Amino acid sequence: MMQILFVCTGNTCRSPMAEGLGRELSVEWGVLARSVRWSSAGLAATPEMPADPSAVNVMLAEGIDISDHHTQVLSLHLIKEADLILTMTTYQKEEIVARYPFVQSRVFALKEYAHQAAFAAREFSEENVPDNPLVREILEMEPNAPLDMDIHDPVGGSREVYQSCMQEIRAAVESLLETVDPRRGRGGLTE
Repeated sequence: MMQILFVCTGNTCRSPMAEGLGRELSVEWGVLARSVRWSSAGLAATPEMPADPSAVNVMLAEGIDISDHHTQVLSLHLIKEADLILTMTTYQKEEIVARYPFVQSRVFALKEYAHQAAFAAREFSEENVPDNPLVREILEMEPNAPLDMDIHDPVGGSREVYQSCMQEIRAAVESLLETVDPRRGRGGLTE
């Protein structure tokens, strides 16, 4: 079974939202639902804390319940178990690589990984490009344009800030799933 680990700072907002979206969208799309274990952790998490109530509410509005989430600290054990580690910021990626250099080839910022998938979409004709806002954004960019690979922390923000963060994560997770969903013309891992 493949293990995908999402990492943020406190494991109360972004990474639990990504974990919930990965789990639910894979079931909804019928791709990887039984062959991937989705999990999350935080670089500076306090163990066993609940998910941020604002994150829970935003996810519930999407029909995804993360209210049973409890935080966990990123550990060597989790790192060794993970086949793919996706962080919310480039700093978090760099911090993981600094702590665990052997994992460099399988750790990416989530948007970095999604952007790589979007660039791969350029190989397909326009009618085969997934209808995903992140993919469209990449396809409309000028070559060599700077990319913001960070999904910013919504802690303390308004409901709209949490909603925007969740939508940004959703687009990236959808891009991740599109790379392995054979119905979208990409091939790859399926159940």
